Amino acid sequence: MPLTNAGPNLVSLWPPIQSHSKTPKLRRGDAAWDAPPALGELVKRLYISMVGTRRDHCVCALGRSGTGKTAACQAFTLALLKQAGTAAGGFSAERVQAMFTVLRSFGCVGSQQSDASSRFAMVFSLDFNHAGQAAAGHLQTMMLDKWKVCQKTPGESNFLVFTQMLAGISTEMRTELQLHQLPGSNSFGIVHPTKVEEKQRASVGFTKLLAAMETLGFSSGEQKAIWHVLAGIYHLGAAGACKVGRRQFLNFDSAQTASGVLGCRGRSFTRRVFKHHLRQLLQRATGGSREKTEVEEGPRLTAVQCVEGMAAGLYEELFTAVVSLINRALSSEQLPLASVMVVDSPGFRNPRHSGDERAAGWAELCHNYLQERLLERYHRHTFTQTLERYTQVT
Repeated sequence: MPLTNAGPNLVSLWPPIQSHSKTPKLRRGDAAWDAPPALGELVKRLYISMVGTRRDHCVCALGRSGTGKTAACQAFTLALLKQAGTAAGGFSAERVQAMFTVLRSFGCVGSQQSDASSRFAMVFSLDFNHAGQAAAGHLQTMMLDKWKVCQKTPGESNFLVFTQMLAGISTEMRTELQLHQLPGSNSFGIVHPTKVEEKQRASVGFTKLLAAMETLGFSSGEQKAIWHVLAGIYHLGAAGACKVGRRQFLNFDSAQTASGVLGCRGRSFTRRVFKHHLRQLLQRATGGSREKTEVEEGPRLTAVQCVEGMAAGLYEELFTAVVSLINRALSSEQLPLASVMVVDSPGFRNPRHSGDERAAGWAELCHNYLQERLLERYHRHTFTQTLERYTQVT
């Protein structure tokens, strides 16, 4: 990770320098890596300031999408924990590392710029006790790109957890989730990896995900529920929806499989997916002219929109539940002295940088606006306030 100082800020150069030399294997118990000197200096300066002033501090990662902002935030967090140490209790650096592993699987997609591009904004708060040790952590997230689960963007994959699950799940669980015979097509773009390298990478990622869940204290029942929801979304994409005619599933067998995996009856599941359409029919059949006018003024969703809305809602609730389980593992009852907040959000994205002739979506607009406001704060903190201070002194 090549880093350099630029005034009070730290600049990360991307892509990182690839080392062609063979790295020696680490002995058991050795640290996996040492913080670069520039990063270690920033961590030490921030830690001394936080303990001395007893005030909260914040670190923000800025830049374009796919330039290693999340990796820099992870490296900073782990270096800060190594500098301060952790208090006695359940909170540890291993759990923080496991948190980043879980978030990588559930919140990142593969793109042309990076193998794991974040599609959610994160504020991770590290709480320090009166002894200056890290005692707890709290994670806040916002996922505006929940529609990625059902609307594939050219040049990007779906969320990494789907390919990891399809490649690495056990045979017994695969049979329970009815993933042993995968359909040929999926309307959500969720496909089983075909190349040997992709299968191996996804299988290794799933093994790391399982280990991270165990480290964070996910019970077997909670993990099983997560796989059931993910499999239900996959089968829902395989079911598809009719684009013309009646609002119904395109593949009734896959729809029946999805309802069974999610624990619903077939008819009940169909009503829940297309309930907006069925409610309109009921009101039109039983209501008067006033009710009919109110119904016609409401949004008319197509069958595809109903299916995609169900999938996006399921994944949004699943991601929220995963974040809650992470916060449960990182919580503590100790009173904090001060906190260090690490802010990481998706970077600037321009579809034309990837050769895609389209306009930016709503989520991309929001993320770009957030990056612009953060850059404005960076400019004011680095240049404007410094020049004003020099003017006052002179």
